[in-house]
Amino acid sequence: MYIELKDIIPGWNDVRSLTTLGELAATVPEDGWIFEIGSYCGRASYVLGSNKRPSVTLTCSDNFPDAPQVVPKGINGDEGTHYNHFTFMRTVENIPNVEVLWGKAPMIPRFATFSKSIDVLYFNEPYDPERTLLQLRTIEAAGLIQQNTVVALNMKDEIKDIIDVLCPSTDYKTELKYGILFATKI
Repeated sequence: MYIELKDIIPGWNDVRSLTTLGELAATVPEDGWIFEIGSYCGRASYVLGSNKRPSVTLTCSDNFPDAPQVVPKGINGDEGTHYNHFTFMRTVENIPNVEVLWGKAPMIPRFATFSKSIDVLYFNEPYDPERTLLQLRTIEAAGLIQQNTVVALNMKDEIKDIIDVLCPSTDYKTELKYGILFATKI
């Protein structure tokens, strides 16, 4: 399977985790929904969008800065470039069926109405167990997570903490692959 990547876009994911995300996006059924929290410069957004079916909706959510910010050193991709809401929009402009929500993810179900459940929910942001759990529970409470929804988290080194916090019961079946925790709602 060929996975389209654009490694120059700044972001947290390495090439192996991007490939895993591309493979996951390709499995979402027709008219499905991928929801990304923490889109940043669009590194993972580009991979998710470029590898999904055209009928699948990709919703990207972030607190994009108004004024351009410099990408810090130590991040994968093109360090020193500037990013904001407008540069992100250029990253995804040729991807079909993309919507961008500008704001804090826990608030989204409170001001937006959605007509279907999420197939893939991807947390692509610096890890904070309490914030991640709050976001997940808020989205669950809005009825957007159903059986077989895949919740994917960009991990780093906090593997045990997130499994303990996110999956204290048998609500999710978990698998770790290349730094991404996949938790499938059962």
